[in-house]
Amino acid sequence: MNENLRFAVYLPPFGPFGDPNVLVELAVRAEAAGWDGVFLWDRRGHRRDADR
Repeated sequence: MNENLRFAVYLPPFGPFGDPNVLVELAVRAEAAGWDGVFLWDRRGHRRDADR
């Protein structure tokens, strides 16, 4: 674990952040503002009735 990581943002890759261009722009702005990281949710879809 990196003890130097202090400020980061964790975003979902869908909804308003589903556009890769929006994510890139946010990452560029975060880096320019001195943020340590930008991370995306790792999401997996699951249907409740798939196990039946």
